[in-house]
Amino acid sequence: MTGDGNGRIGIGSVVLGRYRLDEQIAAGGMGVLWRATDTVLDGVVALKRVPAAHLDDEQAAAIRQRTLREARLAARLRGHPNVVALYDVQVDDGDVWLVLEYVPSRSLAELLTEQGTIGQDEVTRIGIALAGALAAAHELGIQHRDVTPANVLVGAAGGPVKLADFGIAHSTGDARLTQPGAVIGTICYLAPEIARGGEPTPGSDVFSLGATLYAALEGTPPFGRDDNPLTMLRLVSTGIIRPPENAGPLRPLLLRLLELDPATRPDAATVRESLRRTCEPGEPSPSPPPAAGPAAGTGDQDPVTVAPPLSAAPEPAGRKRRVHGTWLAVAVVATVAAVLLTLTTVDGGDGGPGPAPAGEPGGIALPADVGAVVMGDQPETVDACPLLDPAALAGYGSVEIVRGSALFGCFARISGPAGEESVVGFEMSEPTRKEYDHSDDGTEYDLGGVQVYQGALEQNGPAKSCKGLIVLSDNSAFFATAYPRSRGERGPDPCALIAAANASAANHLAQRGVPHTDYAGAYSLSAYDSCDLVDDATLETVKDLNRASYYGEFAHWGCKWGTDPEDEGLPAVEVRFLLTSRERFADPGDQQPVTIAGRQAFRTEPDAEDDGNTCTIHLPQQDQPNAEGTFQVLQVQARVPETRDRQCGYAESVAAAAQAKLDGRP
Repeated sequence: MTGDGNGRIGIGSVVLGRYRLDEQIAAGGMGVLWRATDTVLDGVVALKRVPAAHLDDEQAAAIRQRTLREARLAARLRGHPNVVALYDVQVDDGDVWLVLEYVPSRSLAELLTEQGTIGQDEVTRIGIALAGALAAAHELGIQHRDVTPANVLVGAAGGPVKLADFGIAHSTGDARLTQPGAVIGTICYLAPEIARGGEPTPGSDVFSLGATLYAALEGTPPFGRDDNPLTMLRLVSTGIIRPPENAGPLRPLLLRLLELDPATRPDAATVRESLRRTCEPGEPSPSPPPAAGPAAGTGDQDPVTVAPPLSAAPEPAGRKRRVHGTWLAVAVVATVAAVLLTLTTVDGGDGGPGPAPAGEPGGIALPADVGAVVMGDQPETVDACPLLDPAALAGYGSVEIVRGSALFGCFARISGPAGEESVVGFEMSEPTRKEYDHSDDGTEYDLGGVQVYQGALEQNGPAKSCKGLIVLSDNSAFFATAYPRSRGERGPDPCALIAAANASAANHLAQRGVPHTDYAGAYSLSAYDSCDLVDDATLETVKDLNRASYYGEFAHWGCKWGTDPEDEGLPAVEVRFLLTSRERFADPGDQQPVTIAGRQAFRTEPDAEDDGNTCTIHLPQQDQPNAEGTFQVLQVQARVPETRDRQCGYAESVAAAAQAKLDGRP
């Protein structure tokens, strides 16, 4: 190596005995890139210097091993017209040097910084080239793992398109060079399964290709940007994107590339052919011919490639943002073992994902505009179950849709491969209860006639949960909640489940409105107003109860006297309709069989370990189950600071009055 006499390298230095450094192109955490002249063959090349001499022996060995692996992988792809060619690799004074082909071009990241977006025809041309490069790599068992605009080189005036920087690429059979739990790549272009800690696959590259083309069309990555890499990882892990608005005929294919399930994404070769079919008949193929190497670089033809900047470009000003906040490109090669405690990879279940929502070829995407949506004048017929699309949750395990214990609730029970269980679902609410703590850490989406709220993770000791909210045009709301049923940290991030459920619900609302079902017969209790089942004379028997203070819950499936919705004061009486399994009463356990209004009922006496003030009565309303195997139940609770006998006496008298009203129904 030749420097300035002090070992420093700069413009004019001759390295490796033959390459004169003419211009520093870029510098970053993985090295410095130079344009250089081959003084032996009089050709122009790009030189990438990866410093390692200043590191300790173990670190230097790891850097050299990674760089030599990059060289080996790039050498296997040498000659492909859309991959930067590698000519040589040498170790000099402890540093590793890669000799690469050079072409005057700019990175896609630079173009997006200047232009904001790129037209559909040019994006199609770029996509064909990148898909071809990935198809060739995948055929050789190589995954790039960092397909981003910063690693895409675009020649001027329709010049060649090249995929650069296989620095973190991985070949099937390679020894793992990263620590377990490490996330490799640029976060906002990662596939969701990688953000959850999964292994890279060719499908992960395809997703990153889709994210890169999305950014070229929309001016921002599909998940937006966030200056907190942990927040960005959580957003990516959900797989929820904004549908592209500028993709035109590319939209169906683009959404297929951005599918949540890697198994449903097309392979790179299919992507290339699909993009080619979108070109106008008679258009020349956008793929350039193979480039000559430095041995042919005698001035008879133009040089071929330029390497990209080694850091992602900043967000173009004025672009539409998906989430409130300040966005910043985040490129990392970082260990995130702590994050992966909540971003756990769980595979799909036996059934696999179901069909995508109607009108969308794939992907979990929030609709751009839902329009005006109202609960309707028959809230007692609202059915929350159609809002939960199993396909939107299949990436977390096998999904079973079950009705909640309340008539108007529905939940997805998710079972992961290691036996971990999680629950996510919706319950409806009257407008008066739509407001609750909107944490600053949450995310809000305005979809026109509907507002969607994504809560932040709530941790209470080992227990964790997350909440969401969908507010309709009439201010009625669907509340969402998610939590693991397994102990400890097992299971997916509850907020990722909320995001997937919110997207599923918003898509259903946009396409079909609020779902309704005829509950007559199977759910006949839903047609009754629980507040009408107990008269003043019965309530007067409850000592100190404020009968004038009461409220009815959604569609009057529950009614509470003596306190307001936000107060848990005493005394209070509550009547509610439930759905439950017969097994709940087959083994009564701490429930005592009693007879009320000529029916068998079950009484749960106050528990000193609970509040010690509540007596509960359950009155089954059916001898035979519904088609879903559930039974309607009338539940009555009396919360009174009295002796146990008095507490349960109040509950039984209220239950008897309510049951008499139900028995006299037409």
